[in-house]
Amino acid sequence: GDAPDRKTFEGGARAGDAAVALMQRALTLLPPMEIIDVFEEKHGRGQVDLMWSRLGERTSALIVDGAATLAGVWQSAWKEGGGRLRNPRLEIPEDELKRLYLDRAFLEAAWLKDLALDGKHLRIEEAPTGRTKGATKPPRSRGTTRGGAEQRR
Repeated sequence: GDAPDRKTFEGGARAGDAAVALMQRALTLLPPMEIIDVFEEKHGRGQVDLMWSRLGERTSALIVDGAATLAGVWQSAWKEGGGRLRNPRLEIPEDELKRLYLDRAFLEAAWLKDLALDGKHLRIEEAPTGRTKGATKPPRSRGTTRGGAEQRR
């Protein structure tokens, strides 16, 4: 299909409007109750195939719409900022950025169920001991490839 029109705009309020409009389009194209109904229709083997056969085309369209909307937000910010960094002190040397990116403790990935609110901050709770053998692994942290090997530059 055709790519969504990537409109540009000025100001944070318009960026918020673009995000809300995307959410409204998503709710219209793929209502949450429909997703739940299809999910509940079949459990176990074949559930993903059923969901993809019923919802996949619209899901793909929403992924494209979301990517185009995000690109429009970034393009608008770039234009509004004059196409350059506004504060050169915010530039991060490549070696420092790489050090942060490869640090597994920096912005660590975690399952939502393992997060706890501590005042105004989220923290990762320790995983309970004695998890069963088939327990799911936590999300991969950044800095590794699909096979788990460290990325090299």
